[in-house]
Amino acid sequence: MAYQNMFLALALLVSLALCGVVGGIHDGSAGRPGAALDGPRVAPGPVVSPHGLQQAVDSPSRRGRGRRLLGAASVAPKSGGGVLASPGAGTDISSPIPLLKCHNQTSCIKPYLQLQQRFKVYYCKHVGHGVRFYYLTREGLLQHPLLDMVDSPEEADVVVYLPESAPWKKTECTNPAHFHKTIVLDESDGPQMFDPAPAGQSTKWLLYFKRSFVRRGNGQFQGYMPYLKRNDVLPMSYTIADAYVRPEFNFHRDRQLDIVSTLRGSSRDPCRQRVREWTKSYCETRSKKCVVGQVNSASRRTVDSTYLNNMYVVSVCLSYIALSLRLAH
Repeated sequence: MAYQNMFLALALLVSLALCGVVGGIHDGSAGRPGAALDGPRVAPGPVVSPHGLQQAVDSPSRRGRGRRLLGAASVAPKSGGGVLASPGAGTDISSPIPLLKCHNQTSCIKPYLQLQQRFKVYYCKHVGHGVRFYYLTREGLLQHPLLDMVDSPEEADVVVYLPESAPWKKTECTNPAHFHKTIVLDESDGPQMFDPAPAGQSTKWLLYFKRSFVRRGNGQFQGYMPYLKRNDVLPMSYTIADAYVRPEFNFHRDRQLDIVSTLRGSSRDPCRQRVREWTKSYCETRSKKCVVGQVNSASRRTVDSTYLNNMYVVSVCLSYIALSLRLAH
């Protein structure tokens, strides 16, 4: 029973780390473990995992510059052990306008937090690609008030490993004695699963999260990934860094641009190219105020003010995920 409770709590803390997060990604200035976090209370509703369980999920929270009005639902699980009580009631956001008008939403909106058990977490070092996702996850782990980051896998309750950020031949997290407590966050888009075991064998991880569950090519839906119905492969989601968010909400009446689409597009990426060309044509024929195309050459390690200023004053930020399937026909 104790192990089952730990398994549930681990799922919750990873969900929080991926869904709600963070302090400055460029300088490592994220909040310390145990810090008093600011974030919203989200109205309860069921969160059903692939195992069919209702899980108590922490509401994402922020500190410093950030603000968040939507997050993972907080749910009291139905179990023989009773209902989990939150250590903090959180802020009711059913009437959001006064909260949006707050000049520093991180002081007006308080978190609704259900995870009660403390964990020691070791985060495998970044020695490869996957810069953005690595730092987003790192900030989430640093910000969570019930996680203590430790210096070695041996002293950790949980090891968090990102295959795209730490190739297996370079990472320090290859000790098989730690696999049973290792959580894999796989952000690769291919159908393959990361597994260092020899052919014909499989590694038993504590938890395995995968980013992509749909297959497509040139905007065309081609089916689902082979692990779609596997109970041991869980979906993950993204958020943005606190450094990307300003403490004051910019109401629609004050926004100066109609549409921003910073997609680059090329012959190697025709889907993004179609969306960019369609957006440009739409703006020109309807005399909309738009920014279309790349606005800078900053890397993923940079928090760029030009890019963020465009996002802050726009009514619609147009990406290609939702439109690519439609425009492909």
